[in-house]
Amino acid sequence: MKQSVIITSLVVFVSSFNLAASSFHRVDQNASEVCIYTGRQEQLYAELNSCLTQMGVKVRLVDKLDKHNPNLHIICDASLVPFQYFPAHYIVYQTLNLDETPLTQGYLDKLNGAVAVWDPSWRNIGKYSLLCEHYYHCDLAQMAPLLLPTLLPTITLAAYKQLLSYANHKDTDISSHLPVIFAHSILQKPEIVIESGVRSGESSLAFKAALAPARAKLIGIDIDSQSAAVYQRLELASAEFKVMDDLNFPAWWRASSFAQQQADIIFIDTSHYYDHTLKELDIFVPLLRAHGFLMFHDTNMCPGSKNVYQRLNNTAGIGWNNAKGVVRAVKEYFTIEFDESRYTQLEFNAREARWSLLHYPYCNGLTLVKKLS
Repeated sequence: MKQSVIITSLVVFVSSFNLAASSFHRVDQNASEVCIYTGRQEQLYAELNSCLTQMGVKVRLVDKLDKHNPNLHIICDASLVPFQYFPAHYIVYQTLNLDETPLTQGYLDKLNGAVAVWDPSWRNIGKYSLLCEHYYHCDLAQMAPLLLPTLLPTITLAAYKQLLSYANHKDTDISSHLPVIFAHSILQKPEIVIESGVRSGESSLAFKAALAPARAKLIGIDIDSQSAAVYQRLELASAEFKVMDDLNFPAWWRASSFAQQQADIIFIDTSHYYDHTLKELDIFVPLLRAHGFLMFHDTNMCPGSKNVYQRLNNTAGIGWNNAKGVVRAVKEYFTIEFDESRYTQLEFNAREARWSLLHYPYCNGLTLVKKLS
């Protein structure tokens, strides 16, 4: 019953956040369907089906598992079927009470083989998290990032799993966003990505994973020359790094071979100061292609007391108070208002264009602003 209550609530949540795909990413009508196996958890199908179809995902209920089926599966009763019948790509919706049912090696093998493990119980997660790091807690307040892999091509799911494991293992001020950055970058199908603010290269890991298969161009900018080593370690042939103040970047762009092109994704994670972010918007928005998006980190800095922020792996970090410089600049530039402490999706007109905004509030906040026209 507990899982059913959580997922039923999720229907309302997904409807209000409207992750999908209808307004932010163009849904691939030829995309494979997601198969749902409920086993003895039949009550979960209606809710999962409603959530996923609202996101533009094609869904099919299956009464048995076929290891030869290439589609992504969501398996709600993983203990019921022998592992030998599991398909290549699957998510486990973990429904066992692991206080009552001992965690066996056979069941752990099933969890480790999954793209992700969704579990509504932190107590359950604590029993396997050190051995199986690619988990998401099915918390109503944090469901939006959990659902993203159902939109991805199956060929990208191994990289998604690796980033999810990394995000749960290594605690940084952006770590919980890495699977989201990866997923949205994959869905965008970019040709050119600008990463302004490289620092130690956390976001660079997500961009490399997303861009390598498509050989898209990644251009990194940082005022600190030490960040050049990050791009050398990426070993991405299509990556290029520039040491400069990003406000000087348009002059470099106009003199480069990219002068007649525009970027599909522009990621901004620099000073976090209000005045500087406004200037960045002034110079980078003209470089953005129609249907491309801006991505801002640190749009919900220090939302709690004592400058504490929460990650999705149930840990917390200490940030610094920048007087909400980034989000204030975004709101002023586009003449919009939203509550940065909550998941937000909205469409609006500004600067003679139509825009769509997605905002993830955890881990200091991540905001995507897409130019629809």
